[in-house]
Amino acid sequence: MLHFQHYLRMERPVQRRSLIGTALGQLAGVSWLLAGALAMANGSAGLYRFIPAFLLSYLLALLNAWVLLVEINR
Repeated sequence: MLHFQHYLRMERPVQRRSLIGTALGQLAGVSWLLAGALAMANGSAGLYRFIPAFLLSYLLALLNAWVLLVEINR
């Protein structure tokens, strides 16, 4: 509840960035779960589903590293 109250007090652009970051993080996690379920169901043909999950997670990690780098240099 406290997180939601803090979210409501944020400025609009910060709310949008926070929401996008949260959605990307959830999407990365769900893509790994979906890839695992498809790999178990389809065998070796389902292994190709891990590539988009890996790329999305890698992109998200690069984005987080960039934010940390910029924030440290401020």
